[in-house]
Amino acid sequence: LGSVLAVAGIPGKLIGFLSLLTATVLPIAGVMIAAWWLVPQRDGDHQRGWSGTGLVAWAVGVATVLWMDHPVRDVLGPVVAGLVFTLLSRRVVVGQLQ
Repeated sequence: LGSVLAVAGIPGKLIGFLSLLTATVLPIAGVMIAAWWLVPQRDGDHQRGWSGTGLVAWAVGVATVLWMDHPVRDVLGPVVAGLVFTLLSRRVVVGQLQ
């Protein structure tokens, strides 16, 4: 069965799928780290559910990983996603305080 799958080209497709999975999962870590450590929040202010700011930051991180053709892109994706989330979140917080 393994030989038949290898002849059919399944391992090549699996590698492509795993690369795409890497590009989309790592920026989530950047958003999560930024949400926990970098964005100022009051007690009990943690949001549950989907966050539009988080989704935009994640999409920018994924686009960065997919756009670049350099080995450092897998590290840069979470960093960019975290920075975008921090900037957007701080802008929203400052806008609400004024």
